[in-house]
Amino acid sequence: MAHDMILTDELAIEYLETAVLSKTERVTDHCRQQISSVSSSSFAWVYHGSAALQAKMFHRLRGHYVETIISSHPSSSFRANLIFHLCSYAKQEKKRPEYQKLFSTLANEYGNTPAGELAKNVLREHEGPAIGTRIPSFSFTSLDSGNYAYSNKDFLGKYVFMDFWATWCGPCVEEMEYLHAAYARFHQYGFEILSVSFDASPNHVKHFRSTKWKMPWANAYVESEKQTEVGRTFDVQFPKPILISPSGTIVVLGDALRGKNLGKTLEKYLPGK
Repeated sequence: MAHDMILTDELAIEYLETAVLSKTERVTDHCRQQISSVSSSSFAWVYHGSAALQAKMFHRLRGHYVETIISSHPSSSFRANLIFHLCSYAKQEKKRPEYQKLFSTLANEYGNTPAGELAKNVLREHEGPAIGTRIPSFSFTSLDSGNYAYSNKDFLGKYVFMDFWATWCGPCVEEMEYLHAAYARFHQYGFEILSVSFDASPNHVKHFRSTKWKMPWANAYVESEKQTEVGRTFDVQFPKPILISPSGTIVVLGDALRGKNLGKTLEKYLPGK
């Protein structure tokens, strides 16, 4: 009986994972009911929960159900990961009271977990790069050639879209469709993309590129020991898009570079529309 219940939980969450990866998120009412019936303490969340955390449907459940998972799930690392994602979404959606509450919980109760440490670096509110200022100096190790590091000089004379992201970041993955479309449309006119990963291992990105999105542009990663410094310097949130001019000056930040807005924004700066 217990095995049947675990299997049911696994199938429900895997169904949601498939919906997320297909980018349709067409989830049936039956699936919604099944997800809501997965025990808040089930370890099925640990095995497949990363996909669920990226699903809009999961975030819409919220309320008592999600609060119960946060308070009762036996895995502290999963609880911390869940709170991190909720905090990230709240910050992006400018729900300040919710963001402050979740960030405080992460920092004070889960500060020693990987998610808690990452939150201090990338979710903390502080000043970062601003429009009209020069992009800070950087050196990020290439994912395609570990002996090379991308720096400011590599992109002088071109418009470059710098994107701080991670494979586990749902909103980041959702942007891939628009990044690929923009690159295909504008690359020939001097448009470049530099994707900078905050994943725990470069292999996570290599697997992502080989199985999901090719990302045929400059790809780099930030070593774990440097993520704190880079996060503070660039005020990294996920995703963190920055458009830099050919002279190295920041010209656009934020929502104008996300989703369907990206193509419209690039039209203002690049010829050959």
